[in-house]
Amino acid sequence: MNEGQDFVSHVMDAFHTEGSVRLVKGPLDGEFYLVAKSSVTGTFSIFRTLDYGENFSLQYTMEIPHYSHFLAFAAGKEMCDFYIVNYQPLWMYSPENTQLTIMHSSDCAQTFSTYHHQFISNYEGNPISITHTVTPEAFPPKAGLVAGGGVFDHGQNVTLTAEPLQGYSFTHWSENGEVVSVEAEFVFAVKDSRRIAALFEATQQIDNPENEKYFLHPNPSREQVIFTVLGFDLADKLHLEIFNLQGQQLDRVLITQIETQINVSNLEPGMFFYRILRNGSVESFGKMMVVR
Repeated sequence: MNEGQDFVSHVMDAFHTEGSVRLVKGPLDGEFYLVAKSSVTGTFSIFRTLDYGENFSLQYTMEIPHYSHFLAFAAGKEMCDFYIVNYQPLWMYSPENTQLTIMHSSDCAQTFSTYHHQFISNYEGNPISITHTVTPEAFPPKAGLVAGGGVFDHGQNVTLTAEPLQGYSFTHWSENGEVVSVEAEFVFAVKDSRRIAALFEATQQIDNPENEKYFLHPNPSREQVIFTVLGFDLADKLHLEIFNLQGQQLDRVLITQIETQINVSNLEPGMFFYRILRNGSVESFGKMMVVR
């Protein structure tokens, strides 16, 4: 942080590499990626920190397809935005079998768009195929079942289905805080990686021994987050408070309904803490991420 005048060292739990390890700077202050290729485990792993290396978390791991594959990593311009490049060199195979695969994620490896290139004599730089990840989620998680996600070719029709469990009803599909469909069967042509949530609401009193009452989604989010309260009671005075990593309170929202949309477009990309207060007492807390 001071052009090399002082260094602070941080220690991670040991893991076998016997391959290569790289440290890549992310776009935010304190954001770094530790990229490890291990010939012992045959894996390519990406760890990430937001605090200059004090704490790393595993973001993604994949099996190395073959010893001849070259794998590379590059951080993007936004938080949680990165690329993985998988390359088979020309000198080991005929040109028709040489392939370059570029995987791009903008949400910390929750979804990927993958671009497949093949080097042939008339190669012009365009991919021969593009695939996208579509991930459906249920909110609350135990309120219903969702299906239809997977990896799809660019332009392929995708059908997502949402089925409420006993005591719940389906309300809508949501993406980045926006309603994208009110039909339980959602059909669309995929043109990018997507993470879409099926929202359910309780139709009767639900026993909830695990105290899963509060849900903040999507997380990470770009413009808006939706705060959902299971079993909302107007008699409870609920507030949602958002803090930065330094503990400074940035927002305080009074919750007056089951589902509340909260604008986070004014927040800089990064990690934030939130806590939920019921009648003045802290009832729950967690982390949320804002990306652009």
